[in-house]
Amino acid sequence: MRFIGFLAVVLLHVVTHATTRVDLGGVIDHAMRFAVPVFFMISGYFAERGARPPLVKWLRTFKRLAAIFLFWELVYNLADTLVLHTRTQALLSLGFLSDTLYSGGVAWHLWFLPSLALSLAVFLSLRRFGWPVLLAATFGLYLVGLAVGPYGTALGISSVLDRAGIADGMELARTLPLMGPIFVGLGAFLSTLKTTDRWVAVLLLAVCGLLLQMAEAGAAMTFAHGLFAPYDFLLGTLPFALGAFLVLRVVRYPAIIAYLGRYALGMYCCHILVLSLVNRGFDHIDWAGRAFARWPLTFAAVAALSILLTMALARIRALRAVIS
Repeated sequence: MRFIGFLAVVLLHVVTHATTRVDLGGVIDHAMRFAVPVFFMISGYFAERGARPPLVKWLRTFKRLAAIFLFWELVYNLADTLVLHTRTQALLSLGFLSDTLYSGGVAWHLWFLPSLALSLAVFLSLRRFGWPVLLAATFGLYLVGLAVGPYGTALGISSVLDRAGIADGMELARTLPLMGPIFVGLGAFLSTLKTTDRWVAVLLLAVCGLLLQMAEAGAAMTFAHGLFAPYDFLLGTLPFALGAFLVLRVVRYPAIIAYLGRYALGMYCCHILVLSLVNRGFDHIDWAGRAFARWPLTFAAVAALSILLTMALARIRALRAVIS
């Protein structure tokens, strides 16, 4: 499941762009939005199954995530300093440090790691109160995240955030434990249930969730801020991700997929660096008449190179803790 999620994230980041109309890139963007929620759900799945006390569980996970975050931030900032040159703030300035901790900075996809740590903290804090309280409370946080993020313009909250100096409500909602806790909780709850063999029903759940998600985006495009994509999450993302998790849970994977899944976190962490370098190389190609080929070729190159780079790094014993 982790490896499938990694491939979905790569495709998402290859095609994603701000679009004010329904186009192929926007539809693919929406279709790949199950991946990050599924990553949250996998973490919840294993958090529930562990026998350690909640604080011990969280501290162990926090130390691991912190090591991964710091290592890859170092890699990305060195790469940016030496090659990419995309940073707009002075290295080690207060703005640089706060932006890095808040959103990942130049490694912007690493927002997932601190968000996961916070979401697990919320889950483990609420778990003692039972499933009804936990799921209700985390769903309430999710609704707050919707109000702050994708629904912010329609509800007038975006203007309040702007006055407070917060330009991106979506970024705020995903970084704070608003989006993630419900998915961590759902993954944990599903770990207590037997695997369903009703794959048609769960596939239908995923499809209906995706359609709801795109309908919401269409409504926002028409009546709010005009964007069809991208959105990190919408209300339909809940059934979409839940259905996708259940579908992926019943699939029987080849051994190679299970093996690669062990290193999917490392692949996720390095793929934006690989994507930046691949795009730089592809920018020198004349795509006239062949523009349709750029997305598939970019996806294939980024996925393959990320896999090879991660497998090479995994051979270094000292780096295995930040790869797998």
